[in-house]
Amino acid sequence: MHAAGLETGFSGGGGVCLRWATTALRPPVTTPKLSRHSKGPSTRGKGHYLLLVIPVTTFGLGTWQVFRLQWKLDLVEQLEKRSQLPPIPIAAE
Repeated sequence: MHAAGLETGFSGGGGVCLRWATTALRPPVTTPKLSRHSKGPSTRGKGHYLLLVIPVTTFGLGTWQVFRLQWKLDLVEQLEKRSQLPPIPIAAE
């Protein structure tokens, strides 16, 4: 076996027959597509932007809950103050 992965053998007519060894048959090596903004291969797709939505949404919902808590506490305080007031008479017509 030679270095290039070729086997030599003698054919019946005295000539040399070259054939590829089965170990030399490998799939071709492909190079990854390079991004124009980086020096390495581009591995980011649109799915990575979807992952960015998760923390942004979580932060927004957490902020909303803090404002909602303050609104509810103010509402309960207003209702407690109203419950301590004397009753208002209903005007009869």
